[in-house]
Amino acid sequence: MARDYNFWIYIVANRNHSVLYIGVTNRLSRRTWQHREGVKAGFASKYQCKKLVYYGIILTFIVPSLANRS
Repeated sequence: MARDYNFWIYIVANRNHSVLYIGVTNRLSRRTWQHREGVKAGFASKYQCKKLVYYGIILTFIVPSLANRS
């Protein structure tokens, strides 16, 4: 059985808007907090991408279950 999820696509930038990071998450508030605080090591943290410049909702994202694959 497939499961329905709502996801957010977002773009964060560094101070000069010279580096962009594009991501997808199911909890936008938590993920933007993680970017601002630098909680996770990675590309966005390395380049100081902390400013949310765009976000939009993806209303349905269907994830098929492994049981239904042949």
